[in-house]
Amino acid sequence: MRGPSLRVTEVAGRGDLRRFVELPYALYAGHPLWVPPLRGEVMHQLTAHPFHRHAESRYFLAERGGRVVGRIAAIIDRRYNEFHGTRAGAFGYFECAEDSGAARALLETACDALRAGGAAAVFGPASPSSNGEFGLLIKGFEHMPAVMMPYQREHYREFVEDFGFVKGKDLLAYEIARERLDARTLELFERLRARASDITVRPVDPRRFAGEVARMLAVYNAAWERNWGFVPMTDEEFRHEAAAMKRILDPRVVFIAECAGVPVGVALSVPDVSVALKAAGGRLFPLGALRFAWRARGITRLRTILLGVVRGFRDRGLDGIMVGETIRRGLAAGYTATECSWILEDNRAMCRPLEKLGGVVTKVYRVYERPL
Repeated sequence: MRGPSLRVTEVAGRGDLRRFVELPYALYAGHPLWVPPLRGEVMHQLTAHPFHRHAESRYFLAERGGRVVGRIAAIIDRRYNEFHGTRAGAFGYFECAEDSGAARALLETACDALRAGGAAAVFGPASPSSNGEFGLLIKGFEHMPAVMMPYQREHYREFVEDFGFVKGKDLLAYEIARERLDARTLELFERLRARASDITVRPVDPRRFAGEVARMLAVYNAAWERNWGFVPMTDEEFRHEAAAMKRILDPRVVFIAECAGVPVGVALSVPDVSVALKAAGGRLFPLGALRFAWRARGITRLRTILLGVVRGFRDRGLDGIMVGETIRRGLAAGYTATECSWILEDNRAMCRPLEKLGGVVTKVYRVYERPL
Protein backbone atom coordinates (compact mmCIF):
# COMPACT_ATOMS: atom_id res chain seq x y z
CA MET A 1 0.00 0.00 0.00
CA ARG A 2 1.40 3.38 -0.98
CA GLY A 3 1.20 6.38 1.29
CA PRO A 4 2.74 7.49 4.58
CA SER A 5 5.44 5.26 6.05
CA LEU A 6 4.43 2.44 8.34
CA ARG A 7 5.58 2.14 11.94
CA VAL A 8 4.97 -0.80 14.29
CA THR A 9 5.64 -0.17 17.97
CA GLU A 10 5.07 -2.04 21.19
CA VAL A 11 2.40 -0.71 23.50
CA ALA A 12 4.01 1.32 26.26
CA GLY A 13 1.86 2.95 28.87
CA ARG A 14 -1.82 3.58 29.43
CA GLY A 15 -2.21 5.92 26.48
CA ASP A 16 -0.99 3.32 23.99
CA LEU A 17 -3.20 0.72 25.62
CA ARG A 18 -6.24 2.95 25.19
CA ARG A 19 -5.39 3.31 21.49
CA PHE A 20 -5.08 -0.49 21.28
CA VAL A 21 -8.55 -0.88 22.82
CA GLU A 22 -10.14 1.87 20.72
CA LEU A 23 -9.01 0.71 17.27
CA PRO A 24 -11.91 -1.70 16.50
CA TYR A 25 -14.48 0.99 17.31
CA ALA A 26 -12.98 3.10 14.53
CA LEU A 27 -12.52 0.22 12.06
CA TYR A 28 -16.10 -1.03 12.45
CA ALA A 29 -17.81 2.35 12.92
CA GLY A 30 -21.30 2.11 11.44
CA HIS A 31 -21.01 -1.61 10.73
CA PRO A 32 -24.50 -3.13 11.06
CA LEU A 33 -23.35 -6.45 12.56
CA TRP A 34 -20.20 -5.84 14.61
CA VAL A 35 -20.93 -5.82 18.36
CA PRO A 36 -18.81 -3.37 20.37
CA PRO A 37 -17.50 -4.97 23.56
CA LEU A 38 -17.55 -2.94 26.75
CA ARG A 39 -14.35 -0.94 26.82
CA GLY A 40 -13.79 -1.45 30.54
CA GLU A 41 -14.02 -5.21 30.19
CA VAL A 42 -11.54 -5.24 27.30
CA MET A 43 -9.07 -3.13 29.29
CA HIS A 44 -9.44 -5.46 32.27
CA GLN A 45 -8.88 -8.53 30.08
CA LEU A 46 -5.69 -7.05 28.66
CA THR A 47 -4.21 -6.05 32.00
CA ALA A 48 -5.75 -7.70 35.04
CA HIS A 49 -7.42 -10.98 34.00
CA PRO A 50 -6.27 -14.07 35.98
CA PHE A 51 -5.04 -15.51 32.67
CA HIS A 52 -1.96 -13.28 32.95
CA ARG A 53 -0.77 -15.16 36.04
CA HIS A 54 0.40 -18.00 33.78
CA ALA A 55 1.00 -16.16 30.50
CA GLU A 56 3.09 -13.39 28.98
CA SER A 57 1.41 -11.00 26.55
CA ARG A 58 2.93 -8.26 24.41
CA TYR A 59 0.80 -5.80 22.46
CA PHE A 60 1.72 -3.94 19.26
CA LEU A 61 0.26 -1.09 17.21
CA ALA A 62 0.73 -0.30 13.52
CA GLU A 63 0.57 3.37 12.49
CA ARG A 64 0.58 5.21 9.18
CA GLY A 65 0.98 8.94 9.25
CA GLY A 66 0.30 9.05 12.98
CA ARG A 67 -2.98 7.11 12.65
CA VAL A 68 -3.39 3.65 14.17
CA VAL A 69 -4.32 1.19 11.42
CA GLY A 70 -3.75 -2.16 13.11
CA ARG A 71 -3.02 -4.03 16.30
CA ILE A 72 -1.91 -7.50 17.44
CA ALA A 73 -0.89 -9.40 20.56
CA ALA A 74 1.86 -12.01 20.98
CA ILE A 75 0.91 -14.44 23.76
CA ILE A 76 2.76 -17.32 25.39
CA ASP A 77 0.62 -19.33 27.76
CA ARG A 78 2.83 -21.46 30.00
CA ARG A 79 -0.16 -23.49 31.16
CA TYR A 80 -1.05 -24.40 27.57
CA ASN A 81 2.51 -25.47 26.79
CA GLU A 82 2.82 -27.54 29.97
CA PHE A 83 -0.51 -29.27 29.30
CA HIS A 84 0.31 -30.10 25.66
CA GLY A 85 4.05 -30.61 26.07
CA THR A 86 4.85 -28.08 23.38
CA ARG A 87 6.52 -24.71 22.81
CA ALA A 88 3.79 -22.72 21.11
CA GLY A 89 2.69 -19.12 21.14
CA ALA A 90 -0.45 -17.43 19.92
CA PHE A 91 -1.35 -14.25 18.13
CA GLY A 92 -4.53 -12.54 19.19
CA TYR A 93 -6.59 -9.33 19.24
CA PHE A 94 -5.70 -8.94 15.56
CA GLU A 95 -7.46 -6.05 13.84
CA CYS A 96 -6.33 -4.18 10.75
CA ALA A 97 -7.58 -1.75 8.15
CA GLU A 98 -7.50 -2.84 4.50
CA ASP A 99 -3.74 -2.39 4.51
CA SER A 100 -1.84 -5.54 3.54
CA GLY A 101 1.51 -3.97 4.41
CA ALA A 102 0.38 -3.18 7.94
CA ALA A 103 -1.12 -6.65 8.38
CA ARG A 104 2.09 -8.37 7.26
CA ALA A 105 4.19 -6.15 9.52
CA LEU A 106 1.98 -6.88 12.52
CA LEU A 107 2.02 -10.65 11.96
CA GLU A 108 5.78 -10.61 11.44
CA THR A 109 6.29 -8.57 14.61
CA ALA A 110 4.15 -10.95 16.65
CA CYS A 111 5.99 -13.99 15.29
CA ASP A 112 9.37 -12.38 16.06
CA ALA A 113 8.23 -11.64 19.62
CA LEU A 114 7.03 -15.21 20.11
CA ARG A 115 10.25 -16.63 18.69
CA ALA A 116 12.25 -14.43 21.07
CA GLY A 117 10.12 -15.81 23.90
CA GLY A 118 11.08 -19.38 23.05
CA ALA A 119 8.10 -20.43 20.93
CA ALA A 120 8.66 -22.86 18.06
CA ALA A 121 5.19 -22.56 16.55
CA VAL A 122 2.29 -20.12 16.53
CA PHE A 123 -1.48 -20.51 16.31
CA GLY A 124 -4.39 -18.13 16.43
CA PRO A 125 -6.17 -15.91 16.62
CA ALA A 126 -6.65 -16.57 20.33
CA SER A 127 -7.81 -13.63 22.41
CA PRO A 128 -6.27 -14.49 24.76
CA SER A 129 -6.70 -18.30 24.55
CA SER A 130 -9.10 -21.06 23.51
CA ASN A 131 -11.08 -20.13 26.61
CA GLY A 132 -11.66 -16.65 25.18
CA GLU A 133 -12.47 -15.51 21.64
CA PHE A 134 -10.94 -18.21 19.47
CA GLY A 135 -10.65 -18.44 15.70
CA LEU A 136 -11.08 -16.22 12.67
CA LEU A 137 -14.52 -15.91 11.09
CA ILE A 138 -14.43 -17.45 7.59
CA LYS A 139 -18.16 -18.14 7.08
CA GLY A 140 -21.26 -16.37 8.34
CA PHE A 141 -20.36 -12.72 7.80
CA GLU A 142 -24.05 -11.98 7.25
CA HIS A 143 -24.91 -12.88 10.85
CA MET A 144 -24.42 -10.89 14.04
CA PRO A 145 -22.02 -12.73 16.35
CA ALA A 146 -23.46 -14.39 19.44
CA VAL A 147 -22.42 -13.01 22.80
CA MET A 148 -18.72 -13.59 23.56
CA MET A 149 -17.99 -14.72 19.99
CA PRO A 150 -15.78 -12.75 17.57
CA TYR A 151 -16.62 -10.98 14.34
CA GLN A 152 -13.96 -10.00 11.79
CA ARG A 153 -13.78 -8.54 8.31
CA GLU A 154 -13.51 -10.89 5.33
CA HIS A 155 -10.10 -9.57 4.25
CA TYR A 156 -8.45 -10.80 7.49
CA ARG A 157 -8.43 -14.33 6.10
CA GLU A 158 -6.38 -13.21 3.10
CA PHE A 159 -3.93 -11.35 5.36
CA VAL A 160 -3.35 -14.41 7.55
CA GLU A 161 -3.09 -16.96 4.73
CA ASP A 162 -0.81 -14.74 2.63
CA PHE A 163 1.58 -14.69 5.58
CA GLY A 164 1.87 -18.48 5.49
CA PHE A 165 -0.65 -19.61 8.07
CA VAL A 166 -2.55 -22.80 7.30
CA LYS A 167 -5.67 -24.35 8.75
CA GLY A 168 -5.28 -25.97 12.13
CA LYS A 169 -8.92 -26.64 12.91
CA ASP A 170 -12.35 -25.23 12.12
CA LEU A 171 -14.78 -24.39 14.89
CA LEU A 172 -18.49 -24.60 14.13
CA ALA A 173 -21.46 -22.59 15.35
CA TYR A 174 -24.73 -24.53 15.09
CA GLU A 175 -28.08 -22.81 15.26
CA ILE A 176 -31.09 -24.73 16.50
CA ALA A 177 -34.38 -22.94 15.92
CA ARG A 178 -37.81 -23.93 17.19
CA GLU A 179 -39.33 -23.99 13.71
CA ARG A 180 -36.81 -26.63 12.56
CA LEU A 181 -37.30 -28.97 15.49
CA ASP A 182 -38.65 -32.41 14.71
CA ALA A 183 -41.08 -33.63 17.39
CA ARG A 184 -40.09 -37.25 16.76
CA THR A 185 -36.44 -36.40 17.43
CA LEU A 186 -37.36 -34.67 20.67
CA GLU A 187 -39.22 -37.85 21.66
CA LEU A 188 -36.04 -39.83 20.93
CA PHE A 189 -34.07 -37.68 23.36
CA GLU A 190 -36.84 -38.14 25.93
CA ARG A 191 -36.48 -41.93 25.59
CA LEU A 192 -32.71 -41.62 26.03
CA ARG A 193 -33.31 -39.63 29.18
CA ALA A 194 -35.76 -42.20 30.53
CA ARG A 195 -33.24 -45.03 30.02
CA ALA A 196 -30.55 -43.20 32.01
CA SER A 197 -32.47 -43.70 35.25
CA ASP A 198 -29.35 -43.40 37.43
CA ILE A 199 -28.58 -39.91 36.12
CA THR A 200 -30.22 -36.82 37.57
CA VAL A 201 -30.34 -33.61 35.55
CA ARG A 202 -30.97 -30.54 37.69
CA PRO A 203 -30.77 -26.77 37.26
CA VAL A 204 -28.02 -24.88 39.05
CA ASP A 205 -28.96 -23.30 42.36
CA PRO A 206 -28.05 -19.56 42.34
CA ARG A 207 -28.18 -19.55 46.14
CA ARG A 208 -25.22 -21.94 46.20
CA PHE A 209 -23.39 -20.23 43.36
CA ALA A 210 -19.81 -20.80 44.60
CA GLY A 211 -20.37 -24.53 45.07
CA GLU A 212 -22.12 -24.87 41.72
CA VAL A 213 -19.23 -23.13 39.97
CA ALA A 214 -16.79 -25.59 41.54
CA ARG A 215 -18.86 -28.53 40.25
CA MET A 216 -19.04 -27.06 36.77
CA LEU A 217 -15.27 -26.44 36.70
CA ALA A 218 -14.58 -30.06 37.63
CA VAL A 219 -16.70 -31.28 34.71
CA TYR A 220 -15.30 -28.66 32.33
CA ASN A 221 -11.67 -29.60 32.89
CA ALA A 222 -12.45 -33.34 32.75
CA ALA A 223 -14.83 -33.29 29.77
CA TRP A 224 -12.61 -31.29 27.43
CA GLU A 225 -9.20 -32.56 28.53
CA ARG A 226 -8.47 -34.40 25.26
CA ASN A 227 -9.96 -31.83 22.90
CA TRP A 228 -7.77 -30.14 20.34
CA GLY A 229 -6.55 -26.74 21.56
CA PHE A 230 -7.97 -27.17 25.06
CA VAL A 231 -6.23 -25.72 28.08
CA PRO A 232 -7.62 -26.28 31.58
CA MET A 233 -8.87 -23.19 33.36
CA THR A 234 -7.60 -22.39 36.82
CA ASP A 235 -10.10 -22.06 39.63
CA GLU A 236 -9.47 -18.31 39.66
CA GLU A 237 -10.06 -17.98 35.91
CA PHE A 238 -13.27 -19.99 35.95
CA ARG A 239 -14.68 -18.10 38.93
CA HIS A 240 -13.76 -14.80 37.29
CA GLU A 241 -15.66 -15.75 34.12
CA ALA A 242 -18.58 -17.12 36.11
CA ALA A 243 -18.88 -13.91 38.13
CA ALA A 244 -18.94 -11.85 34.93
CA MET A 245 -21.53 -14.18 33.38
CA LYS A 246 -23.73 -14.15 36.47
CA ARG A 247 -25.07 -10.73 35.45
CA ILE A 248 -26.87 -12.26 32.46
CA LEU A 249 -27.36 -15.81 33.73
CA ASP A 250 -30.76 -17.51 33.43
CA PRO A 251 -30.67 -20.46 35.88
CA ARG A 252 -33.42 -22.21 33.92
CA VAL A 253 -30.99 -23.01 31.10
CA VAL A 254 -27.92 -23.90 33.16
CA PHE A 255 -27.90 -27.43 34.52
CA ILE A 256 -25.73 -30.22 35.84
CA ALA A 257 -26.05 -33.98 35.29
CA GLU A 258 -25.12 -36.11 38.27
CA CYS A 259 -24.70 -39.81 38.89
CA ALA A 260 -24.91 -40.81 42.56
CA GLY A 261 -24.39 -37.15 43.44
CA VAL A 262 -21.20 -36.81 41.36
CA PRO A 263 -21.27 -34.26 38.50
CA VAL A 264 -20.77 -35.99 35.13
CA GLY A 265 -22.15 -33.42 32.68
CA VAL A 266 -22.75 -29.71 32.43
CA ALA A 267 -24.67 -27.43 30.09
CA LEU A 268 -24.36 -23.65 30.24
CA SER A 269 -26.48 -21.37 28.07
CA VAL A 270 -26.91 -17.63 28.44
CA PRO A 271 -29.31 -15.17 26.84
CA ASP A 272 -27.69 -13.85 23.67
CA VAL A 273 -27.37 -10.20 24.69
CA SER A 274 -25.44 -9.16 21.57
CA VAL A 275 -28.22 -6.81 20.45
CA ALA A 276 -28.18 -5.16 23.89
CA LEU A 277 -24.40 -4.78 23.83
CA LYS A 278 -24.63 -3.21 20.39
CA ALA A 279 -27.16 -0.72 21.72
CA ALA A 280 -24.85 0.16 24.62
CA GLY A 281 -22.10 1.11 22.15
CA GLY A 282 -19.17 -0.09 24.24
CA ARG A 283 -19.92 1.95 27.39
CA LEU A 284 -22.44 1.52 30.18
CA PHE A 285 -22.25 5.14 31.34
CA PRO A 286 -23.86 7.56 31.12
CA LEU A 287 -26.64 6.07 28.94
CA GLY A 288 -25.28 2.72 27.81
CA ALA A 289 -26.74 0.82 30.77
CA LEU A 290 -30.22 2.13 29.99
CA ARG A 291 -29.88 1.23 26.32
CA PHE A 292 -28.59 -2.22 27.28
CA ALA A 293 -31.47 -2.85 29.68
CA TRP A 294 -34.05 -1.69 27.14
CA ARG A 295 -32.75 -3.92 24.33
CA ALA A 296 -32.23 -6.87 26.68
CA ARG A 297 -35.95 -7.05 27.39
CA GLY A 298 -37.61 -9.94 25.65
CA ILE A 299 -34.48 -11.58 24.24
CA THR A 300 -35.53 -14.95 22.81
CA ARG A 301 -32.17 -16.30 21.66
CA LEU A 302 -29.58 -18.22 23.65
CA ARG A 303 -25.96 -19.03 23.20
CA THR A 304 -25.00 -22.47 24.50
CA ILE A 305 -21.42 -21.99 25.63
CA LEU A 306 -20.62 -25.24 27.42
CA LEU A 307 -22.06 -28.68 26.85
CA GLY A 308 -19.81 -31.45 28.05
CA VAL A 309 -19.80 -34.96 29.48
CA VAL A 310 -16.96 -36.68 31.32
CA ARG A 311 -15.39 -39.82 29.88
CA GLY A 312 -17.18 -43.00 30.86
CA PHE A 313 -20.64 -41.51 30.32
CA ARG A 314 -20.41 -40.45 26.67
CA ASP A 315 -21.09 -43.94 25.32
CA ARG A 316 -24.31 -44.01 27.34
CA GLY A 317 -25.87 -41.28 25.23
CA LEU A 318 -25.42 -38.54 27.81
CA ASP A 319 -24.20 -36.15 25.10
CA GLY A 320 -27.55 -36.49 23.38
CA ILE A 321 -29.45 -36.22 26.65
CA MET A 322 -27.69 -32.95 27.47
CA VAL A 323 -28.43 -31.54 24.00
CA GLY A 324 -32.07 -32.57 24.29
CA GLU A 325 -32.33 -31.08 27.78
CA THR A 326 -30.86 -27.80 26.56
CA ILE A 327 -33.52 -27.53 23.87
CA ARG A 328 -36.37 -28.71 26.10
CA ARG A 329 -35.49 -26.35 28.94
CA GLY A 330 -34.83 -23.47 26.57
CA LEU A 331 -38.24 -23.85 24.95
CA ALA A 332 -39.93 -24.10 28.35
CA ALA A 333 -38.22 -20.85 29.38
CA GLY A 334 -39.55 -19.06 26.28
CA TYR A 335 -36.46 -19.09 24.07
CA THR A 336 -36.97 -19.84 20.38
CA ALA A 337 -33.39 -20.51 19.20
CA THR A 338 -29.90 -21.18 20.47
CA GLU A 339 -26.45 -20.98 18.94
CA CYS A 340 -24.23 -23.81 20.12
CA SER A 341 -20.72 -22.47 19.76
CA TRP A 342 -18.10 -23.38 19.34
CA ILE A 343 -17.75 -27.07 18.45
CA LEU A 344 -14.75 -28.74 16.86
CA GLU A 345 -15.49 -29.76 13.27
CA ASP A 346 -14.53 -33.39 14.00
CA ASN A 347 -16.41 -33.72 17.29
CA ARG A 348 -19.05 -36.01 15.82
CA ALA A 349 -20.31 -37.08 19.26
CA MET A 350 -21.61 -33.54 19.69
CA CYS A 351 -22.35 -32.64 16.07
CA ARG A 352 -24.60 -35.65 15.45
CA PRO A 353 -27.25 -34.92 18.09
CA LEU A 354 -27.29 -31.24 17.07
CA GLU A 355 -27.89 -32.21 13.45
CA LYS A 356 -30.64 -34.64 14.48
CA LEU A 357 -32.40 -31.70 16.11
CA GLY A 358 -32.24 -29.72 12.86
CA GLY A 359 -29.11 -27.79 13.81
CA VAL A 360 -27.55 -25.83 10.95
CA VAL A 361 -23.98 -24.55 10.78
CA THR A 362 -24.33 -20.78 10.39
CA LYS A 363 -20.76 -19.69 11.17
CA VAL A 364 -17.31 -21.20 10.85
CA TYR A 365 -14.24 -19.95 12.69
CA ARG A 366 -10.77 -21.11 11.67
CA VAL A 367 -7.76 -21.48 13.95
CA TYR A 368 -4.56 -21.08 11.95
CA GLU A 369 -1.08 -22.34 12.68
CA ARG A 370 2.46 -22.26 11.33
CA PRO A 371 5.96 -23.12 12.52
CA LEU A 372 8.35 -20.36 13.55
